[in-house]
Amino acid sequence: MDGLLNTTTGSGRVNSASIYLSADTAFGPAYLGLGLGDDGRRTLFLVLGTP
Repeated sequence: MDGLLNTTTGSGRVNSASIYLSADTAFGPAYLGLGLGDDGRRTLFLVLGTP
């Protein structure tokens, strides 16, 4: 499986950032998020209901 988070910076840390948007919906809580990794990789996710 290519693309696992197994690389680190010289300090031993993996740099990343994320932003979330949430709302209370008829289906329960909904979360929309975007994650960014230090190598330019991105992920977008949607969660409906309680995780």
